[in-house]
Amino acid sequence: MITNQMEKLSTEIESVRDRLNKYIEYPEIFKDELVETSKKIDKLMNKYMELQKATQHEGAKVNNENQEKLNLGSKEANSK
Repeated sequence: MITNQMEKLSTEIESVRDRLNKYIEYPEIFKDELVETSKKIDKLMNKYMELQKATQHEGAKVNNENQEKLNLGSKEANSK
C-alpha cells in the first residue's frame, strides 16, 4: 500500500516539476504560479520522504522479527 502511494506521489512530483520548469522560462509572467508550484512540490516531496521512512521502519521491523525467529530456532536446536 505504501509503495502504491509512493508511486502516485512520484508521478505527481514529475508532473509538478514539468510545470515548474515551464514557469521558470518566464518568471516575470508566472511569478505567482512559481511560488504556488514550488510550495506544492515541497509538500509532495515531504510526503514522499515520510512514506520512504515508514517503509524503511517497516523493513527494519520485519528484519528484526525474522532475526528473532532465527535466534529462537538456533537456541532450540542447541538445547537438544
